[in-house]
Amino acid sequence: MNLEYTLTEQDFLDYQMYSATKSDRINKKRQRSRMGMSLLYLAFGVFFLATQSYAFGAVFMGLAIIWFFARPMLDKKRYEKHFLGFINEHYKDSFGRKVILELTDDYIFAKEAGMESKVSTEELVEVNELKNLILIKLKKGQAVLLPKHSMEGSELLIAKLKELAQHLNIPYTEELDWKWR
Repeated sequence: MNLEYTLTEQDFLDYQMYSATKSDRINKKRQRSRMGMSLLYLAFGVFFLATQSYAFGAVFMGLAIIWFFARPMLDKKRYEKHFLGFINEHYKDSFGRKVILELTDDYIFAKEAGMESKVSTEELVEVNELKNLILIKLKKGQAVLLPKHSMEGSELLIAKLKELAQHLNIPYTEELDWKWR
């Protein structure tokens, strides 16, 4: 199966954000930050309530609640900014370039602006399908990004990848409703 597509900054950002939500280390860090600051504000609130400074106690209790619920939104913006900087530093030359991909049962062959790569399908670890992107994860932590929006015949590609995943006995995960959490 042969495909032609181009990658955008948003494709790289979706991949980075998706990978971050699947990282145990990042999820633990986000949870510690969310709970730690909320508990600190809560402790100050209890302290001020115990010393009969009800106004300060109420303010800190409110801050604890606000922080607990607002932190995930702040995290999203912070991670987007961080990843966009990384993407623009490392992948900006890949935006808008035509990629030609050949997918067979034995290998994935990609050609982009004079560069070629060939990867054995034995290197595949899993395939993830998101709303706008298909990620083929490889053993060394790399991934092949396949944007649905810039490819014709994505239904045929999905069928081929499901068949390949079953043949290789690797997971094919559909997360069409994935969002940053």
